[in-house]
Amino acid sequence: MPDQNRSGETFHDLSAIDVRLADLEREKQQLFTLREELQKSRPTPAVSDSFSPEQKIAIFRNLFRGRTDIFANRWQNAYSVRMLPLIP
Repeated sequence: MPDQNRSGETFHDLSAIDVRLADLEREKQQLFTLREELQKSRPTPAVSDSFSPEQKIAIFRNLFRGRTDIFANRWQNAYSVRMLPLIP
């Protein structure tokens, strides 16, 4: 009768997984709702002629900000096997 005991454990495991999935789905919906509320409350400034060039650049740099903790070590030409060190 070890098969019967094992099938009972499997059923318990499956039901525990189903409960966990339902919890995660609820949490996902809550996070989507919160995300939508935060996006609505954060107005995006419209770029117009009234902005100075410095302000436009600041908006662009804020929107397309890159990672500052990663730097290239070298540059490799696609047509040559030479690799050059990156000179900042």
